[in-house]
Amino acid sequence: MNTLAQAVSTAFLVVSMFFFFVTTLGLFRFKTVYARLHIAGKCLTGGALSVILAYLVVAPTPAAAFRLFIAMLLLLFTNALGTHAITRGSHHSGVELNTLEENSMAGTAFDPRPRMTPDASGEGDA
Repeated sequence: MNTLAQAVSTAFLVVSMFFFFVTTLGLFRFKTVYARLHIAGKCLTGGALSVILAYLVVAPTPAAAFRLFIAMLLLLFTNALGTHAITRGSHHSGVELNTLEENSMAGTAFDPRPRMTPDASGEGDA
């Protein structure tokens, strides 16, 4: 196998890890349903496409490369349409923007709300 092809494939895998890391971070840090759907739709598509491209570079046969190319096209269309359908359905069903203010991560390190810390100087007690 070609060393250049392996290097390009590894680069695509590193790019995919970056996209998946950004997706994970965004799902924990964004406050609203719609922002979380947006980050999941965009970055997961980029990460999955990067993984497919990594294998496409080192594909053993042209038939396998063609199948991977078809999978990339299907992923591009279905992920965007699916995310749009879920977002549109949640909007039409009345999901508010601030529904995640009372979430299961309240009080943890991943709580997106600002932390209220008591005043250390004691001047707020007067």
